[in-house]
Amino acid sequence: MIRTCGLFLFLSILIVLNGLSAQFYFGQNKIQYEQFNWQILKTDHFHIYYYKEEKAIAGMAASILENAYADLELKFNHTLRDTVPMIIYSNHIHFQQTNVLPMLIPEGVGGFFEHRKGRVVIPYMGDLSLFRNVLVHELAHVFTFSKIMDPVRLKNISRPPAFPHWFTEGLAEWWSVGWDTQSDMVIRDRLLHGTLIPLNQVGGYLSYKEGQSFLRWFEQANGIEQIRWLMENTWIYDSFEDALAFISHKSFKTLQAEWNQSLRQYYSHALTGEDPATQSETVITREGLNIFPVSYLDSEQKRHVIYISSRDGYPAVYDQPLYEETKKRIRTTGKTPYLESLHFLQSGFDVFKDQIVLGVKAHRQDVLHLLDRQSGKILQTVSHDSLVTIHSPRFSKDGNQITFT
Repeated sequence: MIRTCGLFLFLSILIVLNGLSAQFYFGQNKIQYEQFNWQILKTDHFHIYYYKEEKAIAGMAASILENAYADLELKFNHTLRDTVPMIIYSNHIHFQQTNVLPMLIPEGVGGFFEHRKGRVVIPYMGDLSLFRNVLVHELAHVFTFSKIMDPVRLKNISRPPAFPHWFTEGLAEWWSVGWDTQSDMVIRDRLLHGTLIPLNQVGGYLSYKEGQSFLRWFEQANGIEQIRWLMENTWIYDSFEDALAFISHKSFKTLQAEWNQSLRQYYSHALTGEDPATQSETVITREGLNIFPVSYLDSEQKRHVIYISSRDGYPAVYDQPLYEETKKRIRTTGKTPYLESLHFLQSGFDVFKDQIVLGVKAHRQDVLHLLDRQSGKILQTVSHDSLVTIHSPRFSKDGNQITFT
């Protein structure tokens, strides 16, 4: 939960890494390219706002939300007082234009709940499974806030209780998606490399996953009633940790130690074995976050790797010989309107001979840019008014066609 400009915001952060963290930016003008003709779909517990192109998406959302409501009502042992407004956009570019928040929304944010009017705002990213997860995650935030604030309203408490970020986000993850393979991968990798961060220090994306893991263990060890009790009674205590110590009869430090020990036991096979996939690895760079490697042979039959890197703060395309440390920056994005966003971590690119094809946000929509591999110069731009988002372009074998999603 982040307090920003008097708003309580629960954010569903897709990825928060290095220089591309999901911060909100103030003092910049948000450009609204579209004028949406909003319609409303009313269900028993929701008012779903959508525009006509989203009619099918709104119907799917209604089914997902009503099923999730019944499940979360049981988990929280709580019924919401009011109908929940849900505002759904058909893509992330439209979502970034929302006037529900005055600040700029970066690509790392996949949805949010603001408490003042109880609104949830979510884009549909073309992935039904992700859409369901984010919908239920944000609905879990609505339930969390309502349950925490009920005693505050009833008893006229002037200072609402403060809950740590790892708890609110971890609970939304645990009670929406349960324990999934992505969470298992993150925690296993962190434990294997000794990079788990204490819960009272963790932040960003890792607070979602560590909080999810801790609450999974805590609920299995102590029961769901103790999690409900924390939301109902933390206002009585000086801090969340004091409330947790009272209900569990253990200090927060002891609870963290027991959670860590349970993880070591659960992943004992990974801690004692060797991973054959990493025994012969060659690391060619460690600066920043480096993703989507594509290899090619130059005129001298030397193997190169082209990849996207965040090392300079802005996502850029780099070319590097496979077994050399020298690297060349081909093109930087994020500094001009015609190369506004490379959709870092969401979209790849491709190489064919001396050309690179990228899907890039330019003004109100995505376009395809063909770049010269040597100079980074834009050779050609392809777009269409009916295409808003373009991800992961690929050349055909002969280079005459490009496919994308």
